[in-house]
Order: sequence, then C-alpha cells, then structure tokens
Amino acid sequence: MRRSTKRRISLGTIVMTACTIAVLAGFAALMPSFTGSQDILIDAARLAVAMDDSLSQLTASTGEMLQNYVQPQSTFVPPFSSHTSYSASSGQTKQPVVTPVPTATPNPKRSFTLSAGGTIETDSSVRKALTIDKELRFDLLTDQMIRKMQSDLSIVTLKNTVSASNSLSNVNTAQELLTAIRAMGVNALNVAHANALNYGSQGLEETQSAVQAAGMTPFGTNEPAFLTLNGVRVALLHYQEHFSSTARNNFSEDERRALLSPIDLSAITADIAKVREQGAQVVTITLCWGPEGKHDPTDTQYVQAQAIADAGADIILGTGNGALQPVQVLSANRGDGKYHPVLCAYSLGNLFSPDRDSRVTLASILLNAKVVYDTAAQTLAFENITYTPTYAWRGKDMGKTIQRILTNDPNHLPAFVDANQKGVMERCMTLVTEVMADTAIPLAY
Repeated sequence: MRRSTKRRISLGTIVMTACTIAVLAGFAALMPSFTGSQDILIDAARLAVAMDDSLSQLTASTGEMLQNYVQPQSTFVPPFSSHTSYSASSGQTKQPVVTPVPTATPNPKRSFTLSAGGTIETDSSVRKALTIDKELRFDLLTDQMIRKMQSDLSIVTLKNTVSASNSLSNVNTAQELLTAIRAMGVNALNVAHANALNYGSQGLEETQSAVQAAGMTPFGTNEPAFLTLNGVRVALLHYQEHFSSTARNNFSEDERRALLSPIDLSAITADIAKVREQGAQVVTITLCWGPEGKHDPTDTQYVQAQAIADAGADIILGTGNGALQPVQVLSANRGDGKYHPVLCAYSLGNLFSPDRDSRVTLASILLNAKVVYDTAAQTLAFENITYTPTYAWRGKDMGKTIQRILTNDPNHLPAFVDANQKGVMERCMTLVTEVMADTAIPLAY
C-alpha cells in the first residue's frame, strides 16, 4: 500500500503547543487587571481568537493522528492461530510462529499372507463317489475347506490334467475340480507333476488354459509366473525330478526339459537371477522331488535346498512324493552380509489323494505365514508361521459314501465323522505332530 506523503505533527509537539497556548490565554485574560489598559485588552482578545483558530486546527490534526493510531492495518491470521500472539498495549500483531509439519515417510515394508498346501489328486473312484443324482459334485470335496486358504498367495499342486480334448480317466479330470479348488481360496495352481505330460504338450496347454478360466494363475512349466500382491512382485518357478513312464516313453529328455525344467542348480541360479532382473522381489520355488512316501528328506535334498536358498529363493515348497516332511527356516548366504531367511517345506504331502493304503497319504498340513518385504533394505522376513493339520476323509454322508478334505481338529469335527474315522484321524494327527516336532512352528487351526 502507498504511504501518504502529507507531513504530520507528532503527538508530543501537539501536546506541548496546546499547553503553551493555554498558559498564554490565561496570561492575556489577567493582563487588564494588572495594567488597566484597554489596548492590551483588545490585543488579548485578538490573541484569544487566533489561539482558538490554532487550537481548532491542532485538534483536527490530533484527531486524525489518533485515528491512525487506533486503527492499525489488518493482519491475515493463518489457521495456526494458536501460534499467533497479539499485544493489546502496543497494538502490534506479532508474526505467527508456524511449527513445521514433518513430511510423512512412506513405510518401506509391504506384506502378504501365504497359505500353501500339498498335492490334490483325484481319479475315477473319486468322481464316482462325488456323483450325486447324476451330477458331479466336486464342491463337496472342498466345502469344509472354504475360508481355510483365504490368503493373498494360496498355492497347491494339481496332480491331474484337465484336457477337454481327451476322455476322463484316472489322470485326466473334469473342469469342475478346478472350480472347487478355487472356492477354497487357491489362486496359484502348480500344474507340473509326474503325469503332467501324459496327454502331450497339448494336454498341458489345455490344463493351463482351464486353470486360468477358473480364476487361478497356473505355473509349473519352464516359463515363470508373476503375481503382484499388495505391492510386492512375486515370481513362481517350478522344477521337476519325477516323470511317469508315459512321459518318458513319449518325450525325449530334451523335449521334457523344454516343457518342464529339471532340478539343475546352475539353471535354477540363472533363472532366479533372471526373474530378479524382471522385478521379482520375492521368489517362490516348488520342487517335485524326493523318494516316494518318505517323511525324511535325503541328504541331497538338504544340500539342494540350501544351495537354492543361497541362489536367491525366498520360499521353497516340496511336492510330489506323497508324504509330509519337516518345515525349516533356512539362513541363506548371499554374500551381502544381510540376514536372508528362507521358508522351506521339504514336502507338503497330499492335501487329498484317493490312495488310502496308509496314513502317510492321508495326513498333511496347510503352511501359513505372513511374508514381509522391506523395499528399502530389500530383505524379507516371515511372521506368524503356523501349520494346520489336514486329513483326506472318506465316509457316509448324504446317504452314500463320499470324500472330503478336512482340517484335523479333534475338538471341532463335523457331525458326519463317525467314531471309526475319529480314531484314524487321531493316528494321522500323531503322525503329523511327529514330523513337525523338530520345527519351531506352532500348530494353529
């Protein structure tokens, strides 16, 4: 705002002038009494008039000045009023003291939940048991597991093909099974297994397409799959040790390698480096390996698991041998001085199998964990690692013999589980706790 250039009289000068005029006026009024002179009286009257005019001008100037003092310029008060002070005595507004608001630092940690189960396999006997009123009811197989695998990353292995161009068999199954598996919460389905090539490369491709159509991500071939979970990019890789006689007879070794990657440490190391370059922050590897029906990993499996962990895998899930094996948290040495924990399940056994020859094939677990990735440190951590025992049940319900996947919780069994089945489930539970006894992972339903 432009200031006025009109010169103003200070307040002190006004006061002193007024006092002087008052004294002179009093003196002029008293002079006739002292001298008796009319001339002096007349001059004093004139003086009084002149002083009255001066006083009027001074009063107007003083009023204008006082008005300027009483009404200072307005000041904009920001929202931080608690930090603004005003001095009534001086009429001055102090500058507001604004406390800087710290900039929020984004949390570098991102996480997702994991639920991993073993192999699901069906055959013609299972389809027959689940056919009710001429309708195939695979939903009954999984209805007790709904909400049990509702995680951000939920993985199982399908030991069947789903090939519409081929007839149903003990290996090739119906699309309805995929719908039932998806209903459990599974969103990543491994399609690699010993029988994966029984219907040729076309059968494998059709299975992958059927899995996608059911709303899940297929993986297991020599091409990695990627998922983004709560901002974390996860790569899924699979390696195969076992092949059926049909696959060995119909494909050469090179042809099999072109479809399903073998367990080769140098190749696995290169694959992990490649998916890291493609942005993978967490690398999950499944392995079809180990002797059939054995609860203890071999020395070779221990060595391979540690080497795969050192190469950059974060989660290792064994499958294919049909038996539950221990779960460990390995410490990977990647030459950077950081702690890299690796969750390793040597085998998750069967989540469901038609084979009921032994308790080994009936008893397994769901492995659950929270996976936390630190984007700043580029390190991983696992929280709340637990396991839930499972059981492949067969018994009477709905007026016929059917089969289901159950959680093996002796305190909360469905009404259709009879006394004989409870006894079998208790023995299976003992088997599971013995396998998991050497781990620090707690049981949780």
